[in-house]
Amino acid sequence: MAIITIKNVGPIKNIENLALNKVNVFMGQQSSGKSTIAKIISYCTWVEKDIAMNQSLGEYNINGNFRKKLEDFHRLSGYFKDNTEIYYESDVIKLQFLNKECSIEWKNKFAYKRSKIEYIPSERNLIILPFIQKVDMNNNNNRSFLFDWLTIRSKYNNKERVKIIDLPIEYYYDESTGENHIISTDENDKYDILLENASSGLQSLTPLVVALKYLTKWIYENEEEISFEKQQKMSNAYNVLVDELVLFPHYKQKFVDGDRSEKIVLS
Repeated sequence: MAIITIKNVGPIKNIENLALNKVNVFMGQQSSGKSTIAKIISYCTWVEKDIAMNQSLGEYNINGNFRKKLEDFHRLSGYFKDNTEIYYESDVIKLQFLNKECSIEWKNKFAYKRSKIEYIPSERNLIILPFIQKVDMNNNNNRSFLFDWLTIRSKYNNKERVKIIDLPIEYYYDESTGENHIISTDENDKYDILLENASSGLQSLTPLVVALKYLTKWIYENEEEISFEKQQKMSNAYNVLVDELVLFPHYKQKFVDGDRSEKIVLS
């Protein structure tokens, strides 16, 4: 189980050793820091994934990079203070941001279990905008969710619709027109409308429900195509792990010295 400590970030004064369970619910007043907590947790777990996938502590230990990437991606500029602290510890890494500097060390580089990390922003109803996929956006959580949404929506056509909680309403995507639809299942009030013409509440609720169904059900019941970039990262990580676990220093040195006379048999 991972834990996180956040001190002096935006409205947050002190959250210490918060255990991150499979489900965590944050409740509080408006502007009390709920989204800030979620953003920092999301970012730290993403950093852990990136490090584990590349099997390298990479550029996050470089002064300023951790903070800048977090501020840019989650639009947290102005939230950091001179006494800001972030501490994240999992089975894989220990990450600490203190005195404006970030330090990361391995805890167990072989313990990572590949996961899907998704931050669903409050601005998620942007997906209803016409031709939104052609809009040039900064690399932030809105853009990240939009790119994932383009994949998510394609899984749910008129034959595989998503029920919107307990309402007599379902969502589907029409690939031929590129449009998001809301359809009524109420026998006394039948309709099929575009999501962009639905109420503001449905515009916000629908992408949330559809994304959660995809993340909690679809990806576990179906095999998804892995991008070339991700395949390359996984392949590089496998090579590093094999090097660490199988090719012991004695044999590695022989390869460096050019002595390949000994056979190594991997089972």
